[in-house]
Amino acid sequence: MDEPDPSGPKVYLAVPADARYLRIVRLMAAGLASDLGYSLDAIDDLRIAVDELCAVTIDGAVVPTDLRLTYREVDGGLTIEGTCPATEEKVPEMHRMAQELLNMLAADYSFGTAGGSRNFRLRTYEEVIS
Repeated sequence: MDEPDPSGPKVYLAVPADARYLRIVRLMAAGLASDLGYSLDAIDDLRIAVDELCAVTIDGAVVPTDLRLTYREVDGGLTIEGTCPATEEKVPEMHRMAQELLNMLAADYSFGTAGGSRNFRLRTYEEVIS
């Protein structure tokens, strides 16, 4: 039997790779951040960061497909990882404004491609965001 993850339980979510379903992704992030005690301003910032990373991840997705996400608490913060099959291996350009927002709102983030999929990782902490 596998050992429990010391970083806390994982929550999995799969939604169609379509912008109209990103509100579900944001809602899940907001709910989990609220459970961790994030302020309302920090939760709003998190929703923006998640939305930006998900939007660039699903841009050019193989249709139909799903955006798959994993949410977990790590050291009192929230880590969100997402992946989506893409039509090309090339990492798309992220809009400069989106990059600036992510630099302000996230403790750490990454975005790239691997194995025919686009992937991101976002880490946030209440004290970084608020």
